[in-house]
Amino acid sequence: MISCQQTPRHFNPDDHLETVWSIEFDDIGIYSSPRATDLTGNGIKDLIFGTGKLEMMETNIGIVAISGETGNILWELPARDQVFGSANLIDITGDGVDDVIINGRAAMLTAIEGATGEIIWEFISGVDYDSAKEKGLFNFYNPQFIPDQNGDGMSDIVVANGGDFMAPPYNPDRPTGKLMVISTRTGELISEAHVPDGQETYMSAVATKLNEEDEDYTIIYGTGGETLGGNLFRTTLSDLLNGDLSNPQSFLFAQIREILALFNYRYHNKNGNYYLKKMGLQVGSQSIDYSHLGSFQMEIAC
Repeated sequence: MISCQQTPRHFNPDDHLETVWSIEFDDIGIYSSPRATDLTGNGIKDLIFGTGKLEMMETNIGIVAISGETGNILWELPARDQVFGSANLIDITGDGVDDVIINGRAAMLTAIEGATGEIIWEFISGVDYDSAKEKGLFNFYNPQFIPDQNGDGMSDIVVANGGDFMAPPYNPDRPTGKLMVISTRTGELISEAHVPDGQETYMSAVATKLNEEDEDYTIIYGTGGETLGGNLFRTTLSDLLNGDLSNPQSFLFAQIREILALFNYRYHNKNGNYYLKKMGLQVGSQSIDYSHLGSFQMEIAC
């Protein structure tokens, strides 16, 4: 961790940065963006992130929490594959400390007690890539919190699942992605539905109210893959709860002006220009609160 003492006009790291602590991990890479929250009660935020080796390789250190004060490992858990998701934080156990929901390959979606590192629930346990595939489960992407759907008094999650990285390039015979509503408290499935175009999904779904007066949540999700085209869809939480995504609104690429006008939607190409091109929508997305601007904005990386 590096502390910045000031922001000079001409920034020289040697003059203005101090290394507070550092930590290295052998034989693994960090695949997720760290999330910060106080897990120890000392008033200093700690870091949680996912790691991994190559695809389909187990690791003894797959999910890690590090002390923000000392850099020491607070707890660590093994993983059956790469944990690429960034932790969602919510107090499930009611002890006043954020717990962790994190996701990755081979159908990994896990809730962990933030204070101890104990597993609260796993959506599916004791599987590997092949056995998860037999159950129709692939990568879990970053969840989004939604209001309580099963009456237990706790926010639940919307999450996308899909993406068979073993499928040959340009081969259209790929498993259809799906959206799921899952209980945050127990990990039980509340509802699921396959995407309407029969494509894979590699994109974290976004669940939000586009306007304050909306009664229903809007869910935006993308389909396609690295070598196959897809779509950007809009549906409602009610449709997902009914298990039916067959009547979505598709953001057709010919409608870019309408999309920009409604959503301030931006696609980032490698040259920094903003446009849409017909390829699979993937990686991640984020809804950002620009309410002071009077509109919902969404950024998608491809």
